[in-house]
Amino acid sequence: MTTTSPGAVSSPNIRSLIPARIDRLPWSKFHTRLVMALGVAWILDGLEITIASNVGPDLQLHSTLGMSAAGVSDIAWWYLIGEVIGALVFGRLSDRLGRKNLFTITLAVYLVGSGLTAFTPGGGAWIFFLYITRVIAGMGIGGEYAAINSAIDELIPAKYRGRIDLAVNGTYWGGAILGTIVTLWALNHVPVFWGWRVGFFVGPVCALVIIYVRKSLPESPRWLIMNGRADEAEASIRAIEQGVEATHGSLPPVDPSKELEIQPTNRLGYLALVKVLFQRYPTRSILVALLMITQSFLYNAIFFTSSLVLSNFFHVSANNTPYYFFAFAAGNLLGPLTIGRLFDTVGRKTMISSTYIGSGVLLIISAVLFDQGVLNATTQTIAWAVIFFFASAGASAGYLTASEVFPLEVRAQAIAVFFAIAQFFGAFGPTWFGELIGSGKSRGPLLDGYLVGAVLMIVGGIAALIFGVKAEGKSLEDVATPLSVTGKPAATEAALCRAAAPGLGHAARARGSPFPRRERYRLIMTQRLAPRDLRASDSDRERVVAMLNVALGDGRLTQDEHSERINAALTARTLGDLARLTTDLASPAEQPVRLDGGRVVTGLFGTQARTGRWVAPPVLTCTAVCGEVVADFTTALLQARHTVVYAYAFCGRVRLIVPDGVEVVLDGTTLIGRYRGGTSAVLPPPEATDVPVIEVHAFCVAGEVLAKTPPRPRRWFPLRRR
Repeated sequence: MTTTSPGAVSSPNIRSLIPARIDRLPWSKFHTRLVMALGVAWILDGLEITIASNVGPDLQLHSTLGMSAAGVSDIAWWYLIGEVIGALVFGRLSDRLGRKNLFTITLAVYLVGSGLTAFTPGGGAWIFFLYITRVIAGMGIGGEYAAINSAIDELIPAKYRGRIDLAVNGTYWGGAILGTIVTLWALNHVPVFWGWRVGFFVGPVCALVIIYVRKSLPESPRWLIMNGRADEAEASIRAIEQGVEATHGSLPPVDPSKELEIQPTNRLGYLALVKVLFQRYPTRSILVALLMITQSFLYNAIFFTSSLVLSNFFHVSANNTPYYFFAFAAGNLLGPLTIGRLFDTVGRKTMISSTYIGSGVLLIISAVLFDQGVLNATTQTIAWAVIFFFASAGASAGYLTASEVFPLEVRAQAIAVFFAIAQFFGAFGPTWFGELIGSGKSRGPLLDGYLVGAVLMIVGGIAALIFGVKAEGKSLEDVATPLSVTGKPAATEAALCRAAAPGLGHAARARGSPFPRRERYRLIMTQRLAPRDLRASDSDRERVVAMLNVALGDGRLTQDEHSERINAALTARTLGDLARLTTDLASPAEQPVRLDGGRVVTGLFGTQARTGRWVAPPVLTCTAVCGEVVADFTTALLQARHTVVYAYAFCGRVRLIVPDGVEVVLDGTTLIGRYRGGTSAVLPPPEATDVPVIEVHAFCVAGEVLAKTPPRPRRWFPLRRR
């Protein structure tokens, strides 16, 4: 089911059904073992943070490390710094070296870091040793996030991916509960000098066991095939299938239309990642950033100051606050475990938006009750548990979204970048809330903080409602096409064309059509021609000849050079042949034949235009932010007969000029803005099915998206009368 062209395994021509073979698997013991081996990452993170918080008072004793209160609070900052560094470094290595290599390395790094923390000598300059070990432990956990989420999503079948990812991410709170139990026992039954060390040593002991279990896990077949290692990918998926068949019998056949044609890409760095995130998937990047930032701010703000609220406003003693924490953590743990299934059945977009908005509304209600003094310590904790029952599921879905809406080649790096951004903003939450709590004399300032956190969660929910991706039950390759995938083999493309018959016009969009938008998009991309391969017209040749004549008159070309280039222009067959003749005579914007139309046009506080003889890609993104974007299709060369335009106008305008006889399909969403087609647009008759189509998806915030035909010259009434 995986074939390569003759030659090395790294041949650029690979056809594979491996993603489809993974998604058709039933749940098996292999998947259970996979989740247990990889899901421990979040448990360890919850364990580490909880233990560090609970042993803080003991670290201030002279019989232990004799640290100051400020020094103890800095432990969390150093651990956070390590997480960010580890996510960025190991995230890139995971995309480069593979998932299995990295989720073994990162766990080993954590084991070393946390283990050394437990052996920190007391007093003096050894405090810096403690900070360094916390950075190392944080690096291991941060790297785990990137590698683990990538591996789980790529190995779990599509119909289970949402609930499993949420359950795994939610186990953070299982680790927090375990950390609280360990520290309560260790600090009350073990001498002070050893008690805090025992707490820090629990994580490394668990890591030793898990490293042994992880050795038997296979590398992600998806990662292997996209990196050109077809033989290894086939061996990996076959081993998985044999294990499933041993308990479930013969597997169902694979749909041959799911076959992919793959050309492995070069290894991508962070510069290429930025281009993918903000040029190819700008709205998805906005969505993930908002989901991650809002939940991180709210969680850090409330979680790290909950004990201060209980002690300052409800007069709960420090010895009793851990018992309230159990209820708080239980609500967070139960949310993803109980309603995670709905993210696969009801859908990502609906559930993410409802959990974010719902938790924000509940927080507003509880904040008002808190300000009025209606709540006591118990009811306040119950309110937090209910709020975070929903918020925890939404926050876990934020990590799920980050790991499934970007291409495989940059998946781990994308998770790492958005995790780092979220931690940066989340770090301000506890500091600000601590200032609002103060000495506990006034509840008004903290009410303002709760309202800000609630509004941020509602903003995240609105973003999910607008930009959300319906990824439930879909293969990862359908959610975000890997950069290595060049399309479907010819036989499959022909089958898709027949399914879409008689064309890509009205019939393809008819209600009940068997040709959905995602498959139509794939067909568009596989039908495209490279700009340089498009055939040149006589008008193209004439424009090039005109520029060559001007260059001769200016003295930029000699007579011999001019004659040679004129002959080449008159015999040129493709646009690439013509473009080479004028490259050194004018700037890119002034070229008579423009091949650099690009897939993204951005007007930021200004005007950007694509006019003249330019090559329009099959998928074009136009973004106007306090500016204007003009895309003139009247003389453009279309790479495909069906062109999709994503138009985003934020306090700006996107203007699309289309020629007569082209079908324009316009839909979208507006917030204090509008999108419309020009009144002079001429559409083909309904029976036409093979006409060029420009499909426009608009999103306007105090902006405008306009699609119209070019203005016609006005005639005076007497002339019209003739």
